[in-house]
Amino acid sequence: MRFSVKQWDPEYYDNFKIDIYNFTKLEFYTLSFNNKTVMLQYHNSSGIFNLVSKKTYCFIPFGIWIDYSLIAGSDEIILRCENDKTPIIQWNQNEPYFNAAYFTFESVNDRAMGLNFL
Repeated sequence: MRFSVKQWDPEYYDNFKIDIYNFTKLEFYTLSFNNKTVMLQYHNSSGIFNLVSKKTYCFIPFGIWIDYSLIAGSDEIILRCENDKTPIIQWNQNEPYFNAAYFTFESVNDRAMGLNFL
């Protein structure tokens, strides 16, 4: 999946997150973006979450569209900035088997952000 993100107003910076659900929606992964960190967390069916991967990365400048690609397969999750060969997040899972089926995108503080699917 390819998408672009843009911050609209430098005075009202917001973070956003992507939830990646399986078919049952009982277990999911969350990619959390803020101005300095991208985190991948796993949430199990009991409501407990674990930090899977974390990377410092400044990713959304103001007024500029930045393109990303997200691969969420049965055994890996990869987030890459379109103009960078090195993934921001690359995680290969061993257990449990997870098949991505649904994605949700949302701003954390309900401020205006641009999101475009390519």
